[in-house]
Amino acid sequence: MTGGGPKADLTGLILGGGLLAAARLEHAAARGRDRRRAFLNGLVSEALDTAELETLTVRLYERAPGRYGSQLLTDWESAMFAGALPSPPARILVTAAGSGREVRALVERDYEVDALEPVPVMAAACAAIPGVGAVWTATHDDLIDAVERRSGPVAELADQRFDAVIVGWGSFTHVLSREGQRRLLAVCDRLAPRGPILLSFFAQGEGLSRRVRAFEAGARLGRRLAARRGSAPKELQIGFVWHLGFTHAFTPDEIEALAVAVRRTAEVTMTPYGHAVLRPETTG
Repeated sequence: MTGGGPKADLTGLILGGGLLAAARLEHAAARGRDRRRAFLNGLVSEALDTAELETLTVRLYERAPGRYGSQLLTDWESAMFAGALPSPPARILVTAAGSGREVRALVERDYEVDALEPVPVMAAACAAIPGVGAVWTATHDDLIDAVERRSGPVAELADQRFDAVIVGWGSFTHVLSREGQRRLLAVCDRLAPRGPILLSFFAQGEGLSRRVRAFEAGARLGRRLAARRGSAPKELQIGFVWHLGFTHAFTPDEIEALAVAVRRTAEVTMTPYGHAVLRPETTG
């Protein structure tokens, strides 16, 4: 004889109760892990200076380069490229090019493409794309040094000119100081004085650690440590995403103000992913 009865009911109750207890324990452990992560995020975001945070972000990409492998352009990228880029065979510079997702799409559209990428293995993947031009293992700071001071690993770029610059997918969100953002855009303006600058970034509300009490507790300790180190207070709100590193999420007003600072006009779109086209101001 099989089936129900008091014994079966009791077994189901015990097993079900055990499952519920395990679920409660797992939920409590997850909440504790989230609080620890939030505390650490707040601590590190405030204790380190922006240059250290940007270096740490590159190191995180180095740890898992396969996560950011080549894939097709999104619909919004395809639309932005089609609407903003000059016709091929225009010469395009892609910064923070990753493993070459944008580079491959542009080469296939008959553009002449050069690229920068700070992670060596990803730069090598980018350089392996048939038809690509020069690929340098270099950061945005290296690009700034090249154009402003004719120094560093890409100093040869100082005298080169492009028909457009694409600041690679989402990478502008990792530029964590207002000065760094302005300098990068000014350098892009000098490299493509008559062409568009294309940006993509986290829109405000994305990519930020939740402002839970644990995060704020970590941030308070981080600010005290930063003061002891003599670091200047940060002017921007900085968040953290575990597989992407440290981020700043922008408002449309921030992008438009940065465009004005380099004498450009901005066409800003915040959905489905923050992106903008900065065009040279027209005169006459």
